[in-house]
Amino acid sequence: MRKPYLIQRLKYQKTANFSKRNLLDISNSFSFDYMGSAEYEYGAIYNSVSRIMPELDQYAIFKVDDIVDIIGRPLFIICKKSVKDICKEHAINIVKGRFRLKEHIDLTTLFDPDDYYKDKIARDQRYVKNMYNIGWDIENDFLMIFSSKKYAYGILEAFRNTKNKYREKEQDKEMGNENSDH
Repeated sequence: MRKPYLIQRLKYQKTANFSKRNLLDISNSFSFDYMGSAEYEYGAIYNSVSRIMPELDQYAIFKVDDIVDIIGRPLFIICKKSVKDICKEHAINIVKGRFRLKEHIDLTTLFDPDDYYKDKIARDQRYVKNMYNIGWDIENDFLMIFSSKKYAYGILEAFRNTKNKYREKEQDKEMGNENSDH
């Protein structure tokens, strides 16, 4: 596993509702923050998705003990079971700001805000809700989220639904139903 460097910032779209069992996928569940670097623009997300999908059945949700954000939400990771310990270690070091990353991520601010952010948050708790509380390590193919387990589960479900959606499209192509919409 590589030293974390490229972390994509995400947050749930306001329309994403995981309280109902619906078929939200990656494209309609998350808002991707524009990261402004070529690494993010030229296939890095696609490459990570391409590596995750064949092994998605090996992914699970794990709570990172003793790590909570400024409003008390625990940190969860979504990763392959076989690398959960190293992913937990990386996640802890990421939120504690111990890695030099390509771009700033809000997970670090949510864990240990400086005075500027503490003041903003003290004036308006909604500020926290608008921050990017999901980090996707697009080189090591794991995700981190400050939230409830329900929303961590929502991430995993979005990946499963995306996989199923594309599997169905491929099956339609094989059967000659290229114009079918699922």
